[in-house]
Amino acid sequence: MSTSAYLSTYGVNCQSSDCTVTFLIPDNCTFTLSQDSESTHLIIVELGPDEKDPSTIFESVNTTFNYEVNGELSIAFVLPDVTIAIPDENPHLPIKKPRIIISSLKQ
Repeated sequence: MSTSAYLSTYGVNCQSSDCTVTFLIPDNCTFTLSQDSESTHLIIVELGPDEKDPSTIFESVNTTFNYEVNGELSIAFVLPDVTIAIPDENPHLPIKKPRIIISSLKQ
C-alpha cells in the first residue's frame, strides 16, 4: 500500500504472539517507537537532523510487536506534516498528515 513521501509501503506478518511490521521510509529519515494513552503502538517517522526534505530513496525497516494481554494490538504510523505550494495562493500551505492505523489485530 503506497502512502506518502515519508512512508512508501508497509505490511504486517503475524505469527504466534508476535506481529512484524515491515515498512519503507526515506533513507534520510529515522523512526522511533512509542505508545499513546490508549495503548496504541506508535511508529513515528521523522526527518534526520539537518534534513529539509525526504529522500526519494527508500530503505526497508521492520519492527516486531507482541500482542497485548487481551490478544489485541493497535499500531499507528505518525508522519511529519507536509507543506505544499499552490500557485497564486498561500505558497506554504501546511497539510496535516493523518495517522495510518493498523488496528485491532486479534490473536
